Amino acid sequence: MVGLVIVSHSEKIADGIKEMAIQQTGFCQSIESAGGAVDGTLGTSVKKIRQAIESVDQDEGIVIVADIGSALMSAAMALESFHGKIKIANASVFEGAMAAATALSSKSFEEVLLIAENAKNLI
Repeated sequence: MVGLVIVSHSEKIADGIKEMAIQQTGFCQSIESAGGAVDGTLGTSVKKIRQAIESVDQDEGIVIVADIGSALMSAAMALESFHGKIKIANASVFEGAMAAATALSSKSFEEVLLIAENAKNLI
């Protein structure tokens, strides 16, 4: 199954999106959040993102959705440690995550990435 990592400057936002995605799909082992700095403040953490990637890696690819600015930079830095199919979607964090989550079990990595990125066109 393709994995999904949700990155936000806010731990509460990332965890809330994860909770909604799991409730919608039931795929708790394939969805992880990486929100906030390591000390719990607003910010991002390359370490938390790496841990989230490792926890959802099932060798079928991982799609990352992130909110803004340094979340994207931190996600890109975290990717430097990994090989294989893993991409940061050009998608809004909420809509991209929710759309991707519905496709994790039945679509390929490339399809999940495209679904996440096309979610911005549904508004």
